Amino acid sequence: PKKVSPLSHPAFLSFWLGSSFASLGTKMQQLLMAWQLWKITEDPSAVGIMGLCKFVPIFTFVLFGGILADRFNRRSILLITQFLWAMCCFMMWLFSYAGQMTPLMIYFFTVLIEIVDAFDGPARKSLIAKVVPKEILSSAVSFQSMTKNAVKLSAPVLMGVVILYFGIEWSYFVNAICFCLVILSMRMIPKEMGKLHKESKEIHLGNDLIIQDHQNHQDHQNQSHTTDQSHTIKNHHHHAKKHKAHTMKEVFQEIGEGFTYLKNSPILLSILILDFLANFWANATVLLPAFSDALLKLNAKDFGILASAVAFGGLLASFFLVIWHEPRQKGKWVVFSSFLYGFSSLGFAFSQNFYMAFMALALLGFADQLCTVLRNTIHQNATPDDLRGRVTAINSLFTKGGPRLGELQAGALAGLLGISSGIAFGALVSLFCTLVVVLIFRQLIGYRDEF
Repeated sequence: PKKVSPLSHPAFLSFWLGSSFASLGTKMQQLLMAWQLWKITEDPSAVGIMGLCKFVPIFTFVLFGGILADRFNRRSILLITQFLWAMCCFMMWLFSYAGQMTPLMIYFFTVLIEIVDAFDGPARKSLIAKVVPKEILSSAVSFQSMTKNAVKLSAPVLMGVVILYFGIEWSYFVNAICFCLVILSMRMIPKEMGKLHKESKEIHLGNDLIIQDHQNHQDHQNQSHTTDQSHTIKNHHHHAKKHKAHTMKEVFQEIGEGFTYLKNSPILLSILILDFLANFWANATVLLPAFSDALLKLNAKDFGILASAVAFGGLLASFFLVIWHEPRQKGKWVVFSSFLYGFSSLGFAFSQNFYMAFMALALLGFADQLCTVLRNTIHQNATPDDLRGRVTAINSLFTKGGPRLGELQAGALAGLLGISSGIAFGALVSLFCTLVVVLIFRQLIGYRDEF
């Protein structure tokens, strides 16, 4: 059958353009803040603290971001988060222009931005399934991932040009403009696409109904209003107790529903575990600066080229997925790419020159991108819309936590075993863990789309 481009859908086109500007602004912002902190302190440990500043807000708030994504209009949430991001960039531009930016302020803005991201991520990832038909969702996810990899290649260049000719403060100004463009793009998406389907507010775990439709309950309350006074008061208190959204008990119950659904969905649980373990153990890119300098003896220019290898491989994978006909047997491809990721990391550990390292990292980026797109597509297809925000938030908790915790693991192993041996050991453990997960969750290999 003829392949339909997701860009032919106006809502997705607006969403994709907005996400493209958001990715560009976010990537530039991350590089800018790390660069400025280094220029102020020239202390590697000071830059390392930024990792902690990023992890704690995500770990603390991302689950609550999932709840908001399931309760409110996701398009509206994104408009708010982009506005807050733009305001942060404008403030950093003003402080930098005045020469008042300090390490403490950079840490403060890092925490603030990550809090915003904790609410932005679940809403953004949940909305994509609403702006394209289900049968071309994989292509839509591929377009999104392709954009991110293209940004990884272009953002450092753009940042460097702006800093060189205009100064670091104006780079923040460019970032702010990017987020303003995101706001304009998001406003072009029909407002109703950000809403949940009222008729689908029932969540099933197996055959057990765990949440009743809120509207049906309210109608029932209205119909029983003419009964005796005691019965009315009883129903009133029951209604108020059940729907008191701001109580912490209800909040944690809703979070628990996401974990319960994930627990009873072996396919989603298996891909979540695979992603976490791969990012935790086979985190070769964390040691790339040390590997390039100490083992390959590369200069700064060659290091920059080598650092783009992962994004280059990811971009090739994105193009491959875009032109490739929709793969039905996604489970087998997820397993294949997970093993390829581990072997690529192992190959990088034993690279003896620039070219071997570039090829290994490009292959690693290809495998990572292929696995990411297919995992995200499975996640979107297998999750009910009512739970998509919360399950996406749980997924973000592990996928974002894995790399940050993996940085600590990689550094510790490199200190104990050496750089090359530490990377190799982590890659071998990753391959072993992948094999164990595949043997435990055999359903993953047989997973395929039914449409």
